[in-house]
Amino acid sequence: MKRNVAGRVSFRMISSADHFSSKTGETVTVQVGIGTAAFQNATNTPATEKASGFYNILLTAAERNASFVDVKCSSSGADTQAFCLYPEASSIADVVSLIGTPAADVSADIAAVKAVVDITDWKVDTVDSNVDTLTTNLATVDGIVDIILALVGVNNRVFTPVYNANRKLTSCTIKGYPTAADVDLDTNDIIELDVTATYTDLEMQTFKIEKV
Repeated sequence: MKRNVAGRVSFRMISSADHFSSKTGETVTVQVGIGTAAFQNATNTPATEKASGFYNILLTAAERNASFVDVKCSSSGADTQAFCLYPEASSIADVVSLIGTPAADVSADIAAVKAVVDITDWKVDTVDSNVDTLTTNLATVDGIVDIILALVGVNNRVFTPVYNANRKLTSCTIKGYPTAADVDLDTNDIIELDVTATYTDLEMQTFKIEKV
């Protein structure tokens, strides 16, 4: 799911009578909480029924322009459904368009990587020192590209996810790898990040990503 790009989300409504059966024929009001903002009706509410109690709605680009978006779906005859979206800020194509082809002088690419990290809203306190380490330790442009791929979510893997009672992710570990084969085998990881988050009710209060 791309950040700041319109797209549909799908969900199932459950009968409030037995809390099990799919509920059809409902007028479902969809509200969005964009980042830490209060809930508001989605632009295209009510949702469109597909079949068998499944509904979908087109969220606008503005409604998906945050690191997380809470979605609440309610109707008179069904249990309220709530879930959270985590739009991705960048893809590898976005990185290439931002920094161009890696140059022989890697200093420009290092600066571009820092800019991409800022754009993707990664709150890594040690980015500056990590970039300095990259400058001295990476012998080839290929190594820089591997780090870029790990930072933007290509060839990564999530370990030990923990959720709270509201099904919100509170912690996990993310590892980045140079190849898809390394993802499957958990070998040759080039970056490891610890992710933690805290919430008050359904609203995120803190979000941290720390390099291990």
